Amino acid sequence: MVLMMDQAAARRFLATAYEEDDWIAVLVKSCQTGRVAQRVVPVSLAMSSTFLTWLAGEQAAGLNVFVSVNALRQTATRRRADVAALRHVFLDADQDGPPVLTTIAARRDLPPPSYVLHSSTGRVHVLWRVAGFGIDQAEALQKQLALEFGTDATATSAAQMTRLVGSWNHKYAPPTLVTIEYRDPDRAYAPDDFPSVRPLERRDPRTVRWSAVDRS
Repeated sequence: MVLMMDQAAARRFLATAYEEDDWIAVLVKSCQTGRVAQRVVPVSLAMSSTFLTWLAGEQAAGLNVFVSVNALRQTATRRRADVAALRHVFLDADQDGPPVLTTIAARRDLPPPSYVLHSSTGRVHVLWRVAGFGIDQAEALQKQLALEFGTDATATSAAQMTRLVGSWNHKYAPPTLVTIEYRDPDRAYAPDDFPSVRPLERRDPRTVRWSAVDRS
């Protein structure tokens, strides 16, 4: 049975999560062979029928499809320093997703997530749309929240990737469709909407590469 990608869902996510002139990384990866292909493209191209049809063919062949959480420079390779604009604060709840969401909802010092991506059964990616964040500032917040909620502490780089909505997660058997709940997608949160974070040791952005993309 061929698993068809939901191109309409993918297109809606891309239109919602990024600005129309953003560039993003799109990556396909096989869990079986390790084959990887990455393109850095304008969001408008990623939303096109031609590009989505190519992705559909790749994922029908068993490859997983990922997109960068944040906007990139046009000449991006695989480095954190290539992040052009912070679009999201991101958490990867790679286990116990529903309890994590319940805990977040009970926190009065946090805004509600903009959307919750269901990457597989019990696993979620929590995303807040943001504006006005610097890379270090966003990463510090993500590290603090990952510590407080017990989510994946390795998925806190600004260069993080998430699964493309409408694609299939082939990491587990049987494959699961990647879906999303749009909760408050139109508002962009500022740093003041989140609790303050402690200063963290600065890292050289030239040495940090994309985070792992096959954890959930």
